[in-house]
Amino acid sequence: MTVADILSQTMQLPETDRAEIARQVLLTLPPAVVQEKLQSQWVAEIQARLAAYDRGDMEASDWDEVAARLEETLDRKATS
Repeated sequence: MTVADILSQTMQLPETDRAEIARQVLLTLPPAVVQEKLQSQWVAEIQARLAAYDRGDMEASDWDEVAARLEETLDRKATS
């Protein structure tokens, strides 16, 4: 079985199962490797969002609005 086969089969699973697989795989990696990869991905994401904001493609949101949307989303997921 190849990595591509495993990935293809994994992508057929429900989101919660995929998240658990990802968590378990990450736990097998040395913390420094995981942290380095996550750090570089967050830097890239922050830079992309800042560029989108600077171009006018993205608006800033007030923290209270963001927190309310997040709470609403979490409440919906908890009741579904």
